[in-house]
Amino acid sequence: MMMFGSEPSADEAQLGLNAIAEGAGNAETPPEGTGNAGQALVGLEAGDPTSPGRKPGMQSGLMVLALVVAVAGGVLIMMRQYALQGGLQFVNVNIDYPIGAGDKRIADDLEHDRVMSGLRRSELLVQIPLEEIQRNPFQLGEKPEETVTVPDTRLSEAEILRRQREQRDREVRATLSALRLNSIISGHIPIARISGRPYRIGDTVADVFIIRSIHARSVDLDADGEIFTLSIGER
Repeated sequence: MMMFGSEPSADEAQLGLNAIAEGAGNAETPPEGTGNAGQALVGLEAGDPTSPGRKPGMQSGLMVLALVVAVAGGVLIMMRQYALQGGLQFVNVNIDYPIGAGDKRIADDLEHDRVMSGLRRSELLVQIPLEEIQRNPFQLGEKPEETVTVPDTRLSEAEILRRQREQRDREVRATLSALRLNSIISGHIPIARISGRPYRIGDTVADVFIIRSIHARSVDLDADGEIFTLSIGER
Protein backbone atom coordinates (compact mmCIF):
# COMPACT_ATOMS: atom_id res chain seq x y z
CA MET A 1 0.00 0.00 0.00
CA MET A 2 1.35 3.36 -1.05
CA MET A 3 1.85 5.97 1.66
CA PHE A 4 1.69 9.71 1.07
CA GLY A 5 4.95 11.47 1.50
CA SER A 6 7.22 8.50 0.45
CA GLU A 7 8.36 7.49 -3.00
CA PRO A 8 6.87 4.20 -4.33
CA SER A 9 9.09 1.20 -4.86
CA ALA A 10 9.47 -0.65 -8.15
CA ASP A 11 7.22 -3.51 -7.02
CA GLU A 12 4.46 -1.20 -5.93
CA ALA A 13 4.59 0.60 -9.30
CA GLN A 14 4.36 -2.69 -11.16
CA LEU A 15 1.35 -3.70 -9.14
CA GLY A 16 -0.38 -0.39 -9.91
CA LEU A 17 0.15 -0.82 -13.67
CA ASN A 18 -1.22 -4.34 -13.57
CA ALA A 19 -4.36 -3.15 -11.75
CA ILE A 20 -4.97 -0.43 -14.34
CA ALA A 21 -4.56 -2.91 -17.19
CA GLU A 22 -7.01 -5.35 -15.62
CA GLY A 23 -9.58 -2.56 -15.16
CA ALA A 24 -9.31 -1.57 -18.81
CA GLY A 25 -9.78 -5.17 -19.89
CA ASN A 26 -12.87 -5.54 -17.78
CA ALA A 27 -14.30 -2.33 -19.28
CA GLU A 28 -13.74 -3.52 -22.83
CA THR A 29 -15.23 -7.01 -22.21
CA PRO A 30 -18.76 -6.85 -20.91
CA PRO A 31 -19.87 -9.30 -18.32
CA GLU A 32 -21.51 -12.47 -19.43
CA GLY A 33 -25.25 -12.29 -19.85
CA THR A 34 -25.46 -8.64 -20.58
CA GLY A 35 -25.61 -9.06 -24.41
CA ASN A 36 -26.32 -5.97 -26.52
CA ALA A 37 -27.26 -3.92 -23.49
CA GLY A 38 -23.86 -4.47 -22.07
CA GLN A 39 -22.20 -3.51 -25.30
CA ALA A 40 -24.32 -0.32 -25.43
CA LEU A 41 -23.33 0.54 -21.90
CA VAL A 42 -19.71 -0.06 -22.75
CA GLY A 43 -20.14 2.13 -25.80
CA LEU A 44 -21.55 4.94 -23.68
CA GLU A 45 -18.75 4.64 -21.15
CA ALA A 46 -16.12 4.53 -23.91
CA GLY A 47 -17.39 7.87 -25.37
CA ASP A 48 -19.21 6.62 -28.52
CA PRO A 49 -19.98 9.71 -30.68
CA THR A 50 -23.32 8.25 -31.83
CA SER A 51 -24.71 8.03 -28.33
CA PRO A 52 -27.77 10.30 -27.65
CA GLY A 53 -26.17 11.86 -24.62
CA ARG A 54 -23.62 13.80 -26.67
CA LYS A 55 -26.05 15.36 -29.42
CA PRO A 56 -23.34 16.62 -31.81
CA GLY A 57 -25.97 17.82 -34.45
CA MET A 58 -27.59 20.22 -31.98
CA GLN A 59 -24.27 21.72 -31.05
CA SER A 60 -23.47 22.29 -34.75
CA GLY A 61 -26.86 24.02 -35.31
CA LEU A 62 -26.30 26.35 -32.39
CA MET A 63 -22.90 27.27 -33.74
CA VAL A 64 -24.36 28.07 -37.21
CA LEU A 65 -27.17 30.17 -35.70
CA ALA A 66 -24.71 32.13 -33.60
CA LEU A 67 -22.60 32.74 -36.73
CA VAL A 68 -25.61 34.02 -38.72
CA VAL A 69 -26.66 36.35 -35.90
CA ALA A 70 -23.16 37.71 -35.65
CA VAL A 71 -22.94 38.34 -39.43
CA ALA A 72 -26.36 40.05 -39.52
CA GLY A 73 -25.44 42.29 -36.60
CA GLY A 74 -22.22 43.25 -38.33
CA VAL A 75 -24.07 44.11 -41.55
CA LEU A 76 -26.57 46.32 -39.67
CA ILE A 77 -23.74 48.14 -37.89
CA MET A 78 -21.96 48.73 -41.21
CA MET A 79 -25.14 50.08 -42.85
CA ARG A 80 -25.75 52.51 -39.99
CA GLN A 81 -22.19 53.77 -40.16
CA TYR A 82 -22.53 54.26 -43.93
CA ALA A 83 -25.77 56.16 -43.52
CA LEU A 84 -24.28 58.45 -40.88
CA GLN A 85 -21.20 59.12 -43.00
CA GLY A 86 -23.37 59.90 -46.08
CA GLY A 87 -25.21 62.74 -44.28
CA LEU A 88 -28.66 61.14 -44.31
CA GLN A 89 -31.16 62.64 -41.94
CA PHE A 90 -34.35 61.04 -40.71
CA VAL A 91 -37.24 63.52 -40.82
CA ASN A 92 -40.58 62.97 -39.14
CA VAL A 93 -43.35 63.64 -41.70
CA ASN A 94 -46.58 65.04 -40.34
CA ILE A 95 -49.49 63.21 -41.94
CA ASP A 96 -52.15 64.93 -39.86
CA TYR A 97 -54.06 66.94 -42.51
CA PRO A 98 -56.70 69.49 -41.49
CA ILE A 99 -60.32 68.55 -42.06
CA GLY A 100 -61.18 71.67 -44.11
CA ALA A 101 -58.28 71.29 -46.54
CA GLY A 102 -60.47 69.41 -49.05
CA ASP A 103 -63.11 72.18 -49.14
CA LYS A 104 -60.46 74.84 -49.71
CA ARG A 105 -58.98 72.84 -52.56
CA ILE A 106 -62.41 72.48 -54.19
CA ALA A 107 -62.95 76.25 -53.90
CA ASP A 108 -59.53 76.89 -55.46
CA ASP A 109 -60.37 74.57 -58.36
CA LEU A 110 -63.68 76.36 -58.98
CA GLU A 111 -61.93 79.75 -58.95
CA HIS A 112 -59.31 78.44 -61.37
CA ASP A 113 -62.02 77.20 -63.75
CA ARG A 114 -63.79 80.57 -63.59
CA VAL A 115 -60.60 82.49 -64.41
CA MET A 116 -59.74 80.17 -67.30
CA SER A 117 -63.26 80.50 -68.71
CA GLY A 118 -62.95 84.30 -68.61
CA LEU A 119 -59.64 84.13 -70.43
CA ARG A 120 -61.11 81.92 -73.14
CA ARG A 121 -63.98 84.35 -73.67
CA SER A 122 -61.58 87.30 -73.91
CA GLU A 123 -59.68 85.56 -76.70
CA LEU A 124 -62.76 85.63 -78.97
CA LEU A 125 -62.49 88.23 -81.73
CA VAL A 126 -65.23 90.87 -81.61
CA GLN A 127 -66.20 92.08 -85.06
CA ILE A 128 -67.57 95.63 -85.15
CA PRO A 129 -70.31 96.11 -87.75
CA LEU A 130 -69.17 98.24 -90.67
CA GLU A 131 -72.09 100.64 -90.36
CA GLU A 132 -71.06 101.53 -86.78
CA ILE A 133 -67.65 102.75 -87.87
CA GLN A 134 -67.93 106.53 -88.20
CA ARG A 135 -64.50 107.28 -89.58
CA ASN A 136 -61.20 105.67 -90.43
CA PRO A 137 -58.99 105.66 -87.29
CA PHE A 138 -55.87 105.75 -89.49
CA GLN A 139 -56.89 109.10 -91.03
CA LEU A 140 -56.94 111.36 -88.00
CA GLY A 141 -57.26 115.12 -88.47
CA GLU A 142 -58.99 114.93 -91.83
CA LYS A 143 -62.36 116.55 -92.42
CA PRO A 144 -65.24 114.13 -92.80
CA GLU A 145 -66.50 113.73 -96.29
CA GLU A 146 -69.69 115.67 -97.05
CA THR A 147 -72.63 113.58 -98.05
CA VAL A 148 -74.03 114.70 -101.38
CA THR A 149 -77.63 113.78 -102.02
CA VAL A 150 -78.02 112.67 -105.59
CA PRO A 151 -81.53 113.05 -106.93
CA ASP A 152 -83.17 109.79 -107.77
CA THR A 153 -83.67 109.82 -111.54
CA ARG A 154 -85.48 106.54 -111.47
CA LEU A 155 -88.75 108.09 -110.22
CA SER A 156 -91.73 107.35 -112.37
CA GLU A 157 -93.54 110.09 -114.25
CA ALA A 158 -96.64 109.62 -112.14
CA GLU A 159 -94.62 110.22 -108.98
CA ILE A 160 -93.10 113.33 -110.49
CA LEU A 161 -96.53 114.69 -111.47
CA ARG A 162 -97.91 113.92 -108.00
CA ARG A 163 -95.11 115.83 -106.34
CA GLN A 164 -95.60 118.74 -108.70
CA ARG A 165 -99.32 118.91 -107.93
CA GLU A 166 -98.64 118.86 -104.20
CA GLN A 167 -96.13 121.67 -104.56
CA ARG A 168 -98.62 123.71 -106.68
CA ASP A 169 -101.43 123.14 -104.18
CA ARG A 170 -99.27 124.44 -101.35
CA GLU A 171 -98.41 127.56 -103.36
CA VAL A 172 -102.09 128.21 -104.25
CA ARG A 173 -103.31 127.93 -100.69
CA ALA A 174 -100.49 130.11 -99.41
CA THR A 175 -101.43 132.82 -101.97
CA LEU A 176 -105.15 132.54 -101.16
CA SER A 177 -104.50 133.01 -97.44
CA ALA A 178 -102.82 136.33 -98.25
CA LEU A 179 -105.77 137.77 -100.23
CA ARG A 180 -108.51 139.96 -98.69
CA LEU A 181 -111.92 140.81 -100.27
CA ASN A 182 -112.51 144.45 -99.36
CA SER A 183 -115.78 145.28 -101.14
CA ILE A 184 -118.05 144.52 -104.10
CA ILE A 185 -119.73 147.04 -106.44
CA SER A 186 -122.87 145.56 -108.06
CA GLY A 187 -124.14 146.64 -111.46
CA HIS A 188 -124.14 145.74 -115.11
CA ILE A 189 -120.40 144.95 -114.76
CA PRO A 190 -119.71 144.03 -111.11
CA ILE A 191 -116.37 144.96 -109.65
CA ALA A 192 -114.65 143.27 -106.68
CA ARG A 193 -111.98 145.06 -104.71
CA ILE A 194 -109.38 142.44 -103.58
CA SER A 195 -106.38 143.46 -101.43
CA GLY A 196 -106.96 147.09 -102.42
CA ARG A 197 -107.16 146.51 -106.19
CA PRO A 198 -110.33 146.33 -108.39
CA TYR A 199 -111.01 143.21 -110.43
CA ARG A 200 -113.72 142.21 -112.91
CA ILE A 201 -114.85 138.76 -114.00
CA GLY A 202 -112.06 137.09 -116.03
CA ASP A 203 -109.20 139.05 -114.44
CA THR A 204 -106.16 137.27 -112.97
CA VAL A 205 -105.42 137.80 -109.29
CA ALA A 206 -101.82 137.45 -108.00
CA ASP A 207 -100.85 135.54 -111.16
CA VAL A 208 -102.59 132.47 -109.74
CA PHE A 209 -106.38 132.90 -109.63
CA ILE A 210 -108.92 133.82 -112.28
CA ILE A 211 -112.17 135.48 -111.17
CA ARG A 212 -115.05 133.31 -112.39
CA SER A 213 -118.00 135.07 -110.69
CA ILE A 214 -118.76 137.96 -108.36
CA HIS A 215 -121.57 137.65 -105.83
CA ALA A 216 -123.09 140.10 -103.35
CA ARG A 217 -120.53 139.26 -100.61
CA SER A 218 -118.13 136.75 -102.16
CA VAL A 219 -115.97 136.01 -105.20
CA ASP A 220 -115.24 132.65 -106.87
CA LEU A 221 -111.58 132.19 -107.83
CA ASP A 222 -110.32 129.46 -110.18
CA ALA A 223 -106.86 127.92 -109.82
CA ASP A 224 -105.89 124.96 -112.05
CA GLY A 225 -109.58 123.97 -112.40
CA GLU A 226 -110.28 124.13 -108.66
CA ILE A 227 -112.73 126.80 -107.37
CA PHE A 228 -111.93 128.71 -104.18
CA THR A 229 -114.42 131.15 -102.58
CA LEU A 230 -113.17 134.40 -101.04
CA SER A 231 -115.74 136.26 -98.84
CA ILE A 232 -115.83 139.76 -97.38
CA GLY A 233 -114.32 139.93 -93.90
CA GLU A 234 -112.67 136.46 -94.26
CA ARG A 235 -109.19 136.15 -92.95
